[in-house]
Parts: sequence; C-alpha cells; structure tokens
Amino acid sequence: MRADHRRRLELARLVTEITADVLVLESVARLCIEAQPALARSTRAITAMVAVDLHRYYTATENVLERIERCIGALPPSGPAWHKDLLLGATRELADARPAILSPAVAPDLERLLAFRHFFRHAYTVDFDPARLGDLVSRLGRVHGIVAADLRRFVTHLETTVAGLKGDERGAGVRRACPGPTRARQPRR
Repeated sequence: MRADHRRRLELARLVTEITADVLVLESVARLCIEAQPALARSTRAITAMVAVDLHRYYTATENVLERIERCIGALPPSGPAWHKDLLLGATRELADARPAILSPAVAPDLERLLAFRHFFRHAYTVDFDPARLGDLVSRLGRVHGIVAADLRRFVTHLETTVAGLKGDERGAGVRRACPGPTRARQPRR
C-alpha cells in the first residue's frame, strides 16, 4: 500500500473517531448539565454521578487531544505536567503540522476540569462538595459548545488534508500517518 493511501485511510479513521468522540462529549455534557439542579439536594448518589461524569468528560477530551498529537506525528508532552501541557499545546498552532485544535478561551475552564479529574482519581474517602461540582458543571456548560465546535473545525481541517493527499504525496501538512488502531469511547448510560 502506498504511503499516501495509507495516510488517507488513517486520517479518515481519525475523522470518524473524533466525530464519534464529539457525540460522547455531548452526551456526557448533557448528563452533567441535566443533573446540576439535583446537586441542590446534595445526595451522595447524585454528587458521585456528577463527579464521575465530569471525570469522563475531561478524560474523553484529553484522549482526543492525545490521539490527534500522535496521529500528526507530534510527540505528546511528557513530564509531571504533561496533562496541562497537552491541553495548553492544543490551543496553539503547531507549525507545518496542524492548526490549533482548541480555542485558547476554553483553556482556563478545562484546566479546572483537569484539576478536578486529578482530585477525583485520588479522593478515595472524600465526599464531593455539591457547590464545587456545581461550579465545575457551569464551567463545562460554558465551554462544551466551543470544544465541540473546535473539534468539528479540526475534523474539517483533517477532511481537507485527506482530500489534498489524493494529489499531494507529501501529505498537505501532515508529516506522518497515525500509529496503531484506536477506538472511540462510548457513553456508559
């Protein structure tokens, strides 16, 4: 199989996966936003459900960003702050490789969701604060539409790149093909 044909197929697969991931993000965001009024009742089950969904939302977002970086041939960041570096790097263009994936405006709210995810993963005996969860759901509600639109815009960029590969052996700005199989996350409700 020719390299340009392989690249087209792998980028087309990435388009399909990102499109599926946006649907998952929309589903999880909707679940969080719909549950927000119930946080006022502050039952442990409700706060736990919202916490899990906030965790799922950020994790799915990060997985998309990491997959894109690997696909275009950029090494995802490493080191103790790699999660934050990946997020912030996604708000910047990577010369000769890709445009910015996310709008810089979403970074502060997504950083808060990242911080919560870290807390969530290490909070084994803590009950979640409904007010804090409510703030995080509000942040998610503020940025989700932008994140979804940004990912759709990036899909359009990839589709244009795939079309360009049909006549351009170099890959229209994409340096190498995506490695290995990946899978889209599915909602669990």
